[in-house]
Amino acid sequence: METPGWVTIFLIFIQIAAVLGFAWLVWPMIRDENWKEKFIKNKQALSLIIVFILIFLFIFGMTAAFDMLFAPQPLY
Repeated sequence: METPGWVTIFLIFIQIAAVLGFAWLVWPMIRDENWKEKFIKNKQALSLIIVFILIFLFIFGMTAAFDMLFAPQPLY
């Protein structure tokens, strides 16, 4: 049984509102931080960011490769 379209739209609206509310609450803290000194000039933090990006790209690429090689089968 599939959920009605209005329920799906309502749930998406709630999620978007929650993200916007969270951003509104934390924006003053984000704006006041000195991000360049914390992450760009700090070599260890920059290395961690690069490693996390590479891990994300690797997982994304492996997922795409497995989706192409082994297409998802419908379950009945």
